Amino acid sequence: MNPALRQRILGLLVLVALASVVLPLVLDFGGEARIDTQSRLPPAPDIQPTPLPEPTISEPQTPESTNPPASSTAIDAQPQLFELAPTDAATGTSTASASSTGASATGIAAKSIPEEPGLDAKGLPASWVLQAGAFQDKINAQELRDRLLKGGHRAFVQTSTAGGKATHRVFVGPKMTREQLVAEQTALQRKFGVKTMIVPFVP
Repeated sequence: MNPALRQRILGLLVLVALASVVLPLVLDFGGEARIDTQSRLPPAPDIQPTPLPEPTISEPQTPESTNPPASSTAIDAQPQLFELAPTDAATGTSTASASSTGASATGIAAKSIPEEPGLDAKGLPASWVLQAGAFQDKINAQELRDRLLKGGHRAFVQTSTAGGKATHRVFVGPKMTREQLVAEQTALQRKFGVKTMIVPFVP
């Protein structure tokens, strides 16, 4: 016999012998499969029916009359009439005060609106100046002008000739309205002791 075949046969026999010894130890062929036929559900609760009470139907009661007597209604209505009168009086007072307030506000607004400057003969906006003095000597006019300039006033000298004689006038301004020169006129007369007058500005 071939030695290789002999080794294979011997190895197969050894495996069969080992299987015959090991398989009975691993697998239990003696027991049968058992199925639990007993139910594991809890027992049904013991419920006792409770009878419902029969509904009781009561007869509707007739409501009593809620209409108050005529005399009490007339008495209650009288105070309401007296309460309405002060409301009307208060409304009239507030209306009168509102109208007087509106009238006073209108008057104040009218006073605060400045006078619009007009136009001169040449169609230019009319303006005004404050004449602070008129001198035959030009040096005197220039000295007054310099004093006014140092005092913060916009002053200038204009020279005009009439009858062969020159007159040098000192002016402050010009301003668009006469009202703008009133306060400055008072300050000049009190500070510099000169007599002034407001005249139209002629360039």
